[in-house]
Amino acid sequence: MDKNTLKLLVKQTQNKLKAIETKEQLLKKVPEVFAVIEHGDAEKSFNSDEFEDLKSEILSVDASFVITVDPDKYSAFLSIIPSEGDGRDVKIQDVEKKIDALGICYGIDNEAISKALLQSGEHHPIDEQKIAEGVVRKDVTPPRFVQLNHRDGETVVESEQVDFRDFYHRNTVEKGDMFLEIFLSEDGTDGKTIFGVNMPAMNSRNKEIKFGDNVEVKYLEKKMAVYAKIAGTAVISDALVNIEPMLTIEGDVDYSVSNINFPGDVLIRGSVMDKFTVAAEGSIVVGKNVYGAHLIAKGNIAIGNGIIGRSKSVIHAEGNVTAEFMENAYVESYGNIDVKDAIVQSTVFAQGSITIAGRGVVIGGKIVAGEKVVCRISGSEFGVKTMIEVGADFVKSKKIHELEIQERLYNESIPDMKSAFTDFSKILQNDPDSLSPEEKNMVITLARKLKEYSAKLEEVLAKKAELTKESAAALKAEISVTDTTFPGTVITIGSCKKAITSVYKMARFRLDPDKKEIALAAAV
Repeated sequence: MDKNTLKLLVKQTQNKLKAIETKEQLLKKVPEVFAVIEHGDAEKSFNSDEFEDLKSEILSVDASFVITVDPDKYSAFLSIIPSEGDGRDVKIQDVEKKIDALGICYGIDNEAISKALLQSGEHHPIDEQKIAEGVVRKDVTPPRFVQLNHRDGETVVESEQVDFRDFYHRNTVEKGDMFLEIFLSEDGTDGKTIFGVNMPAMNSRNKEIKFGDNVEVKYLEKKMAVYAKIAGTAVISDALVNIEPMLTIEGDVDYSVSNINFPGDVLIRGSVMDKFTVAAEGSIVVGKNVYGAHLIAKGNIAIGNGIIGRSKSVIHAEGNVTAEFMENAYVESYGNIDVKDAIVQSTVFAQGSITIAGRGVVIGGKIVAGEKVVCRISGSEFGVKTMIEVGADFVKSKKIHELEIQERLYNESIPDMKSAFTDFSKILQNDPDSLSPEEKNMVITLARKLKEYSAKLEEVLAKKAELTKESAAALKAEISVTDTTFPGTVITIGSCKKAITSVYKMARFRLDPDKKEIALAAAV
């Protein structure tokens, strides 16, 4: 109910309260009137003219009405509070007079007015019955952009805005995908208010939509279909529709973004959090840190800060890898690896060279390079085992590393199995009945497993021996420690190994092909 109708109702209620007050005064004067007024006792009659006048005043309330107009001036509404008793009803002349006074001259619905008056005459209240209606102006419809999920064709974003940057990570496309539909604008139509005022349609000029070189546009009936010429990120910004070959994440890769698998380059301005994976057909750039995450790139991987691996990170690049530091991580590169500060308790492989600048510290873990390793400090004064290897093929070194893990597993398990089998063998010889059938089966299983592990260990050792044969690369490879090499460092060049047992200063390690041993020279 609007304010005018409410005001009318308040006034009507005030009149009723006044009538009730008058009735109460009358009842005080003539107690017998109560029966007539309340119970309609027709057999009771009073000849008092004063009573009849008061009774008429009490029970008769004239009807009242109000006409309201909507803010847009396209509609008018009639509300009526019906009369009571012998009160006067609202007449059509009353409504017409009010309509004229308001200046309403267009779209008047006389049938609706008559119907409302008829209902109010039967003592039914009328609440905002529409009695006049103009023609609503329809402005020009702007182009409507519907962005599609390239995987299954479902609509994931619909907007009339020309900026979809917030949806970069949700809208990667492959070459040939239809990723956008643009429904063309529609002309507007003029309107007219109930006061007879013409309302011309707003046909503002639409900004021209420009298409980049990486998209193809097909014109259909009332819409355009936009296809990707290359794989990348669909971008609509500043009225330009195009495909960018790079995916940009403005924050972190976390649950708000989920895992990424992108057919081009990926730029992440924040960090990559634990347990998330970023895979790219191009390169990956991370502005901050990589925690216990997986990064896989066919190009380079550049990390602004460092890798805090928590023994969970796996970094794989077919190009180069750069980072501030690496800690408890597994990193492999088919190119070079450049670290600005330190590598701590990590396993690092590079087909080319590994360089640790700045503090230049390598502590713990294992680093392997095909060509060269350069650092300032290797190991620590506490004798932390630090393995540095050069001169081996990258793929071969990885395989050797895997074989070494298997070798360690078998070497740790076989002695325990041998000991247990020996104990059970003695029991079987001296008192076989003391073992239950289940225990005897366990001994058989143990013997089978011991034989299997022993055979696998021999196989692993044979493969490892074959892979560690000397290669031509080992003759050119070197390890340069420009400050201190601490005891606990193990130097490997090709098939030759040297355990460092005393402190070396400014050492350069190379392979002596004649002596087939690691030679020491001053670091450059």
